Amino acid sequence: MMTRQQIVRCGFILLILAQTALCLSWAADNFGVVPAYGDSSDYIERAKILAVHKLRPFTLPLVLHLCMEASKSNAMYFLFLVQTGLALTTLWLLLGILASGRHGVDKLLLFLAVGTNPLLTHFNFAVMPDSLAMSFSILAAVALWNSVSRETWYWPWPALFIVTFTLAVNARAERLISLSLGLMAGLLLLIALRRLPRIRMTRIVCCFLLAFCCHFGMGKILPKSDIIFNGGDYNFTVYQQLCWQTVFTRAEHLWPLFSKEVRAALPLEEARTWDKRLSYFYTVRKHLDPLGDSAYKDIFFILLKHDWPHLLYSIGAGAAHYTLTAVYPYFYFTGINFDQQSEAWNGFTIFYMTQNWTYTRMAGHSPGLTWWYWLTASTLVLAALGRGIILLVRRELPIGGSAQIFFGCAMLVMVLFFVAFPVFVHIRYALTWHVFALAALFGLVLPVLAFDRPASGKPT
Repeated sequence: MMTRQQIVRCGFILLILAQTALCLSWAADNFGVVPAYGDSSDYIERAKILAVHKLRPFTLPLVLHLCMEASKSNAMYFLFLVQTGLALTTLWLLLGILASGRHGVDKLLLFLAVGTNPLLTHFNFAVMPDSLAMSFSILAAVALWNSVSRETWYWPWPALFIVTFTLAVNARAERLISLSLGLMAGLLLLIALRRLPRIRMTRIVCCFLLAFCCHFGMGKILPKSDIIFNGGDYNFTVYQQLCWQTVFTRAEHLWPLFSKEVRAALPLEEARTWDKRLSYFYTVRKHLDPLGDSAYKDIFFILLKHDWPHLLYSIGAGAAHYTLTAVYPYFYFTGINFDQQSEAWNGFTIFYMTQNWTYTRMAGHSPGLTWWYWLTASTLVLAALGRGIILLVRRELPIGGSAQIFFGCAMLVMVLFFVAFPVFVHIRYALTWHVFALAALFGLVLPVLAFDRPASGKPT
């Protein structure tokens, strides 16, 4: 007769094995199939000639270029293998720190629970920079942690940090700021809590200085091109950037408050179209640019004066979106109909709209298989979340370790960087946080495999 603890263990094991089987089936059916993201064609063109840009830096084009050199006809197969292999290696190293007490089959099951997650698998099988950015960002965090937490200075870890930090920054350009802030915040928090000796600050400074020198040095020698193959003009002033991000969905509401010059240049119908499509701002710029940057400045200050509650709501919604991204997709993983996108900005259904865009890209080739894959993953994540809540109420959740504090703070600060852009809510921007959060959740609450261990009720 099995105990309740053993039944829970069996349930989690069955869910993990089912998710793994569906992951392998989905991967086999989608191997070499490029999901329908608009940026993918841009990266493919850049990879052919290694033309980089401030918003399309070199990591993905370089990796894809090497895959093309290896095989012109099977480049995507090579890319998907490289991204998957790198992501799984990264996860294994991360679990070695977050779940250092797990070994053998226990660690393997934990590895499978996170490594076969559908969101991670999807972006490993996409021509987008997010898988590489996730892998190199977490690798940089792992390398920095091992550089500063050990008693003795072991040079391979700082060297790995310099390389992975440079590749992370050049996978997604915002990582230069967000990754640096996140890592530094995590280390400073440990120092403030007296979990890390202040004397280690010398190591921290050396690691960051060398990484920045490497990054900016490579920027001087790598080829560049200002060509944006998908036609967008990304040279924004500060006020253009602010208007683009904050006035979206509110242009029609604010339009009567605009100056006569702005209303004459930007008809009401154009404002309505902008509210429905963020990318329509490039057309809006053609109307407003002749008025100069002062037009954008006036629009932004009108927003601040007359619509500041909406701005605060947008920032709050953005913070909730990115922080909860490891959980909410599993409550409603099919999203809403894409033709209702404009309606999705009402309340927190904004979360469902962003999930729907990713889900439909993933399900484009295997709709039925994708649905079952997400259903199984949702059951696993929500079961782990429920068990975590129970353990937290019982005060049996082993949290508060130095590694947990460092990685948790670093990853959270990094993902919250996007709160400054509250409408840029693609779930892929939070992939790094997503992988870490699932690793932390499963590492804390998944019961061990062996049935002959004492059933203390506390997770190991």
